[in-house]
Amino acid sequence: MVVAQNRIRRLKPRVMILLGPDKANVRAGLVELMRFLTKREDVGTIDLGAASAGQRVLVVLDHVCRAEDVEPFRALHSGCALLLTTRNRGVIDAVQGAAIDVSLLSDKESADWFTHYSGMTAALEQARGPQRDRVAELVKRIAVGHCGRLPLAVRMVAAGVRRAAGGPGASLAQMEAQLISEARELDARASDAHVPAQ
Repeated sequence: MVVAQNRIRRLKPRVMILLGPDKANVRAGLVELMRFLTKREDVGTIDLGAASAGQRVLVVLDHVCRAEDVEPFRALHSGCALLLTTRNRGVIDAVQGAAIDVSLLSDKESADWFTHYSGMTAALEQARGPQRDRVAELVKRIAVGHCGRLPLAVRMVAAGVRRAAGGPGASLAQMEAQLISEARELDARASDAHVPAQ
């Protein structure tokens, strides 16, 4: 994976927006960003440069496949920063970004990160028997299979599971229920992504 950065070292953003691969398209992500910047629903005629002027926002575009998907976001005001992740170095070259190579996590690291960032480390360490085995298998399935051992993806999905299950005080049963739900949703998205267009 390659990470491109632009003006990040000299910027201390107060807010982070994450636009991941689950967005229907680039336009949907851009509209979401414009709504965030302007606090308005109707953003059809607003310019991104004007909307972001005077703001300090870090925009993260995760899993970018094509350089043209980055172009609309390059209109961000100079006080903002754009960070993208991609497996295609050609994207970085095309947008003339600085690149930092980031390696994939191992299967064990992926599961350990997911367990940590989802807040279930202590509960898993204390658990015994079939429930522990089921939860460990779900964690591995999500962190390795669906997140592809990508550090940002593992952390984001784990944090989402933690929030949805009720935070760090959630029981292992609550976490298991949320993991099952998350795995089903990710399975459905993966299935939809492989359905040929009619």
